[in-house]
Parts: sequence; C-alpha cells; structure tokens
Amino acid sequence: MDFFVGASVHGALVVPGAERGCTVLGGDEVRGGELVPGGEDVLGGGEVVQGGSVVLGGSVVLGGSVVLGGSVVLGGSVVLGGSVVLGGSVVLGGSVVLGGSVVLGGSVVLGGSVVLGGSVVLGGSVVLGGSVVLGGSVVFGGSLVLGGSVVLGGSVVLGGSVVLGGSVVLGGSVVLGGSVVLGGSVVLGGSVVLGGSVSGGSVVLGGSVVLGGSVVLCCAAEQSRVVVRGGR
Repeated sequence: MDFFVGASVHGALVVPGAERGCTVLGGDEVRGGELVPGGEDVLGGGEVVQGGSVVLGGSVVLGGSVVLGGSVVLGGSVVLGGSVVLGGSVVLGGSVVLGGSVVLGGSVVLGGSVVLGGSVVLGGSVVLGGSVVLGGSVVFGGSLVLGGSVVLGGSVVLGGSVVLGGSVVLGGSVVLGGSVVLGGSVVLGGSVVLGGSVSGGSVVLGGSVVLGGSVVLCCAAEQSRVVVRGGR
C-alpha cells in the first residue's frame, strides 16, 4: 500500500493520488479549512445549500443567504442579515430577528415572537401563539389564525381569510379581498377598504370606511364617516 506526502490516514483509509494538503476522511474532503461531506461543495460568498435537516441548540448568525430543501429545528435564536428561502417547514422555539426578507412556500409555526423590519410573503398558513410586530408589509395568499395580538405600522394585503381571537391595532391601511371574522375588537387609526364582509364584535374607527359588500355588527359602532356602496 502506497502512502503519499500530505495525505492523512484515518481508519486505515489511504487514497492514492491525493493532493498535498488534502485530508480524506472516509470520502469526506477538507479543503482550505472547510469540510465538504460526501464530496459536496460549499459555495463561496457565505452561501450554504442544504438538502437535509438542520438541528441547532445554540444561535446562528448569517451574513449571506441560506437555501434549504429540508427542515430546520431551532432551540435558540436566529439573526439574519441576508435572505432566507425555504421550501420545507420551520419550527422555532425561540425568537427570530430579520433585517431582510423571508419567502416561504411551506408553513411557519412559532411559539415565540417575530420582529420583522422587512416584508413577509407567505404562500401557506401562519399559526402564531405569541405576538407579531411588523414595520413593513405582509402579503398573505393563505389564511392567518392568531390567538394573540397584532400590531401593524404598515399595510396588510390579504387574499384569504383572517380569524382573530384577540385584538388588532392598525396604524396603516388594510385591503381585504376575503372575509374577516372577529371575536374581539378592532381599533383603526387609518382607513379600511373591504371587498367582502365583516362580522363579529365592535368596531371603533378614527378614519373612514368604504365598503363594497355588507356589514353585520352585533355591538355598537362609532365612526366619523361611513360610506356604504353595497347592502347594509
């Protein structure tokens, strides 16, 4: 059996023709201080491509981008300065702080809180047990189920349905193409444009309401100006 200069031997494995400074570990290769499992390459620019699953108990700080085809389970915190593209699912027990944008094709289940400075585009569903604070905009193609409270400083565009058990405080505007079912109260400082129907508790408005559908209220309604273009 031949030995080559610069090659490391692990478990009596010797790879003939190995280059100098190259360590071979059961088929895995270390080049320039980076471990490449199974011969897969780690791309430059801080970009990681993962086809399996990632289980983290600590924290992750990323300055680049992450592309995941599997699932991510985090027990700590994630701080991202770049962008995240996920085709699978994310289960978080901690908190997520994002300065960039998040594009999700799956579903997000959060037990903590989410603070976003950018925008969120969701094609699936969001189930939150905590609170959501948004400074940007939210675009939903699915459904939003909230058990806590929602504070929005931007705008919300919904093509699906919203079911709220708590309260909603809006400083911006809401454009809805679906329906809203509220068990709590809604406090609006801006304007509401609805193409569907609203039913539930009480509505307190400081701005104006333009409705193309119908409004069914079981409680009191206070408003400065209400324009109804459909049925009442």
